[in-house]
Amino acid sequence: MRPSLIPRFLFPRFLWLGGLLLLAGCGSMQPFAGHPGLVGAQLAAPPPARLAVPPPADLPPHAAAMLAQTLAAQLVEQTVPAEAGPPHKGDWTLAVDAPASPATS
Repeated sequence: MRPSLIPRFLFPRFLWLGGLLLLAGCGSMQPFAGHPGLVGAQLAAPPPARLAVPPPADLPPHAAAMLAQTLAAQLVEQTVPAEAGPPHKGDWTLAVDAPASPATS
């Protein structure tokens, strides 16, 4: 008589474990696949990236607005989505620091 590779007392346990593994192979291991929920839907279509160019506070209002408009226009020519004005939630911001008078040496 040849000895068995699996002792008799372990055979029912291996049979039970094998049955569970077969059942696990039948189902999906991704229970939420195809149903992203509210946050997943928002992340699937993020808001467009934008670079805000706020007017610098160091200049007079008219000059600051003109500088911000000019910088935004030059960035748009370089295919950077930029707009002059205050930043909104989620925007990148270009901080401009311009002294009111030129530096003297």
